[in-house]
Amino acid sequence: MNSEWKSFLQEQGASFNESGVIEHFGNPELEHFLIKHGPVLSDLSYQALIKVTGEEAFTFLQGQFSNDLKDVTDEKGQLTAYCEPQGKVLALITVFKQDDAFYLSFDDSLKDSILKRLTMFKLRAKAELEDVSNSMIQIGYAGEFADLDVQRALSTKIKDIFQVEKVSKEGLEGVIGVKLPGPYHRYSMFGDFETIKLVWETLKGNSECVGRPDWSLLNI
Repeated sequence: MNSEWKSFLQEQGASFNESGVIEHFGNPELEHFLIKHGPVLSDLSYQALIKVTGEEAFTFLQGQFSNDLKDVTDEKGQLTAYCEPQGKVLALITVFKQDDAFYLSFDDSLKDSILKRLTMFKLRAKAELEDVSNSMIQIGYAGEFADLDVQRALSTKIKDIFQVEKVSKEGLEGVIGVKLPGPYHRYSMFGDFETIKLVWETLKGNSECVGRPDWSLLNI
């Protein structure tokens, strides 16, 4: 986890476990209740983020994942699987694209093995793999009316599942928002420390911060 970001989260009341994962923000019972409807805000630093660039990045990744990456554009991402030749799923990966770069978001505990495997199969492909997990921080925001909250607070409309948009509010440009599937409106936001900190502070005024255990319930 980015050290500046961790310090900021501690100031926000985050309680970390021995593995460095946020369990809660000081009121676990309330947080567990609010996850049912939201709005809630959560750190997603336990998700790795790999950036893939180069003139053959698309061709390389197209041969690695289960879904057709032709459907991935600057406005549309997808959930895909990285599998062994026998079909065993190694990782579920959210893929999105911005400015000719592909981004792969998945469970950080799998980062070393997935990076090693991708590097092994890259061979001579003109593609570069870069771990940007610490430089592009991930946060999550969700709630029954989170779509309206995002539109009002960030001046950005992200309506459809896996729609990708850059935040357009002045001072927050460069932050990327991706709408995720879930029981209600749910988003991942990606950006550098200073900007994502501002996004967090903007959204926090209308939500409760929650840890990984509660946010993970939205994946079910």
